Amino acid sequence: MGQKRMLLRTMTVRESSLPGPVTVQLPDLFRLARIVLCNISRGKSALTTQFTWEDRNMGRSRYLLVALALGASQSAVAGDFSANAGMMSDYIFRGVKQSDASAYAGLDYEHESGFYAGTWGADVGQGIEYDLYAGFGGSVGDFSYGIGYTGYFYTDDFDDTYQEINLTGGYGMFSLEYSVGTYDNFDGPDLDYSFIAGTVEYEGFYGTYGTWSQDFDGDYFELGYGTELSGFDFGVAAVVSDSDLSSTGSSETSLVFSIGKTFDLR
Repeated sequence: MGQKRMLLRTMTVRESSLPGPVTVQLPDLFRLARIVLCNISRGKSALTTQFTWEDRNMGRSRYLLVALALGASQSAVAGDFSANAGMMSDYIFRGVKQSDASAYAGLDYEHESGFYAGTWGADVGQGIEYDLYAGFGGSVGDFSYGIGYTGYFYTDDFDDTYQEINLTGGYGMFSLEYSVGTYDNFDGPDLDYSFIAGTVEYEGFYGTYGTWSQDFDGDYFELGYGTELSGFDFGVAAVVSDSDLSSTGSSETSLVFSIGKTFDLR
């Protein structure tokens, strides 16, 4: 997904020195993911990574040996790197308008094993949004699948941090995305959210319906077309957001144009 990549409320893992299963809450899982990616980038195996975090309920540290079957080790550096950059007439993400005309750029790494990682950033008017993501994807016949982590961060007070786990699956022209995450919410209590979207794509044309739930609400529909011409990626989309996602308080329709280019880095 070169341009902005896009689960489980709890996860049970075991350590040989522990008498039973330990439940990892979602914020802890986000921290684990970041540590794993950091160690992979330093050439360490993800299968022998030791983690420490403060258990909020017990008030003490636990040490876990997490068997994340990432299959990534020192050999992971032998993958493909690419970069992308472009402009959007409006930056709308999952039905929510982030800003008017916006420039973006990103850097991606992909390994033949299915592991990927990258970063993507965009001008949101009041500062910069920068995203960090990593995960695994693959296919079996006509079926495709993926699992990953995405964090959305901001350099100013435009918004606060979102962190989420992403699941994707597809068959032929149909694909489904499910994400579950937490929102830091500035000085307020953390908010939990989930997002699910279904997409149908054919010959560059696509239609997406997405909906938010838990502490967030809202639905949107997007109909668009994308193509490549002379090495550039062109896109046009109509996005219909309901009143929960619109900044106007009523349903809103936006027409978005984009142009971008991807560069292979060898």
